[in-house]
Amino acid sequence: MDTFYFSHDYTARSDDKIKQLIRKHGMAGYGIYWAIVEDLYQNANAMRSDCEGIAYDLRVHCDTVKSVLYDFDLFIHDGDKFGSKSVQRRLEQRNNRSTKARESALYRWADANALQTHSERNAIKESKVKENKEKETKEIKSRAAFAAPTLEEVRKYAQGEGIGKLETPEAFHDYYTANGWKVGRNPMKDWKAAYRKWTRTEKTNTHGTHQQTPKGLSARTQSDWDALQEWGRDVEQGRVSFHGGFGSPTP
Repeated sequence: MDTFYFSHDYTARSDDKIKQLIRKHGMAGYGIYWAIVEDLYQNANAMRSDCEGIAYDLRVHCDTVKSVLYDFDLFIHDGDKFGSKSVQRRLEQRNNRSTKARESALYRWADANALQTHSERNAIKESKVKENKEKETKEIKSRAAFAAPTLEEVRKYAQGEGIGKLETPEAFHDYYTANGWKVGRNPMKDWKAAYRKWTRTEKTNTHGTHQQTPKGLSARTQSDWDALQEWGRDVEQGRVSFHGGFGSPTP
């Protein structure tokens, strides 16, 4: 239950009406008056003019209560109800203060919520910026860890391992130089492993039942590539020599 307080004028006993009340009923009458005022505050400034009931609650004579209510013009009466102008004025002041306080609180909460929403947006933005920076850092580290080989390095590795055809290093180097040395969408980590895989795929394309043009050689026409593959098979089987240019039939 909420507890409220009302102002008690320290000059109340100087009021002419109160003086008349005290002269007739003494401080007992003064005490009855303030007890009734307290009850009015608790009942929205409207009580039944039940003198007997009030007298019973206060343990005083009914005639005294009736005199306090009617003889000194301290209360206003409306049928079987009564109230007090001073009590009504103070209740209105209290309600106005409560309304303003509530509006102020709502404003503060709205402002706090707006700040919180703004902070949340900033937090999301900062999180995305941090995520992008971390991604960029990883890519930079990945690029720094991998050094693209020169064509000569690829040729030396192929010769040392004895893998791939004569033209394989150049095709491998051209292809990955063109795509930025990436495997799919990811930066390459080990070009030697990529070269070994390239030669395995190349071997499958040469000896398999279904041959396809390597992606790195898409600039060539299919017919040129087919002719090159046929020439490669002729060289392997000894039907073509290198005398007289690009390749001449073996006599």
